[in-house]
Amino acid sequence: MKKIISVFAAVAVVVITYLWLSAPRELLEGEIVQTDSIEVSNKTNNLHEVVYPQSFSSLPRLKVKLSKGSGYLDVVEQRVDGFIIKTSNLGYSEAEGAYVEWNAEGFIDN
Repeated sequence: MKKIISVFAAVAVVVITYLWLSAPRELLEGEIVQTDSIEVSNKTNNLHEVVYPQSFSSLPRLKVKLSKGSGYLDVVEQRVDGFIIKTSNLGYSEAEGAYVEWNAEGFIDN
């Protein structure tokens, strides 16, 4: 019985943590959101550079995800003016392509 309670408690903690971390965050006054989508290549370990339309004053909160296709993404460099991601093991048809959506939140330089 103790094992069942322990497992239930552990699962509850994981679920609560996931819900808390994935909840939308309110922007602070003066913060902006920059977002876009890019098509990525099917080549393994291919690097893709994104330059923000406006530079941030410090590193923004960056989220990247594959919006179409499957595979792995690694942010290899993040700067105030953009970032570089590495893709690997992308699985998609050439006709459909693979796309990465990105979202960066923070303060911009004036």
